[in-house]
Amino acid sequence: MPCIRGAAISGFIRWYEQHYGAARLVTELGRLPGHTRERLDLIASNTLFDSKWYLAADVHALVDTIGGDFRERREIVDLGAREAARYTLSGVNRTLLRLFVTPALYARLGPRMWEKYYNHGSIEHTVEKAGRLTTRIRGWHAHHPLICDICMPTAVYIFQTMGLSDVRIERPACVARGNSECVYVLRWKI
Repeated sequence: MPCIRGAAISGFIRWYEQHYGAARLVTELGRLPGHTRERLDLIASNTLFDSKWYLAADVHALVDTIGGDFRERREIVDLGAREAARYTLSGVNRTLLRLFVTPALYARLGPRMWEKYYNHGSIEHTVEKAGRLTTRIRGWHAHHPLICDICMPTAVYIFQTMGLSDVRIERPACVARGNSECVYVLRWKI
């Protein structure tokens, strides 16, 4: 059964609460069916536990609920993903990333990092040439358009944190558009 670890989305929820306020988050979470709130363990807290695995369908219901209407979605994705990544990559993690991680190391560690957040699918990063990395996500049975969207600015933030400049990303393929896999292409200035 496809599951997603809380850490994949908890930083985003924290940002949402800080940006829009606890009252709005509580209102949005209140729109979730009771059984979904119970399985997500949102009764006593407004966020997910980083180390706990959640049913992908429940996480999808959560992001659909707080994802906003189409006008807000771009802001929610761009700002929320960046701030969630900043939260995750704070302190010593940010310093280590800046000092030691290169695009080639990022590519090698990608599958291990993927497995920390998703119990299904596979990710492959390929540094095709200097200044270009292609990411392919296959078999992601719990794909969700908003979660997929969040991956893009998160990757840009990680590469900027490495010290790379003029980082750009495009998504030539996505399961949400009927493709068999999601593909991101990151480019940066050499």
